[in-house]
Amino acid sequence: MTLLDRLASPLRDGDSLTLHITRHGAATDVLLTAAIKGQTIDHDDAAVRQLVVALTAPLLVTVPQGESLGDALGAALEGIAPARGAARKALEERVIALQDATVGAKSSAVPAKSPKAKAAAATSVPVAPVVEGDANEEAPAATPAASPDTPTAPAGVPTLFD
Repeated sequence: MTLLDRLASPLRDGDSLTLHITRHGAATDVLLTAAIKGQTIDHDDAAVRQLVVALTAPLLVTVPQGESLGDALGAALEGIAPARGAARKALEERVIALQDATVGAKSSAVPAKSPKAKAAAATSVPVAPVVEGDANEEAPAATPAASPDTPTAPAGVPTLFD
């Protein structure tokens, strides 16, 4: 397999790889940068961001004059190939899991009531509880439930509502 084939083989549809070769005196720098289609470091999920950063990290290989650029770059690629493969697989699995979670959340949302159910709920009359005792005796007032607007205080600290 040629060096260019080795560079292109891990790319998926829409991914890109940029190769910069720069001579610096007696050495040559080879810089590889990658971009993954549809994935950026601005993703909402921290795990996806970390994997994208790892997969798009630049690779810089400095080759002394007289040595083969192809051999040096090939050796560097062989060294990182297992980690890149594992990271790419983890990214794909994470993206699928996030998509499945989104679909699952949408399908488990509470369905809207049918028009018949809404009408039945609107016409039903609440039944008062039966209280034993003197019929002339007033029932104690119910304590209102806390609402989101009811302030709370740490334990032991009185509030206006105590």
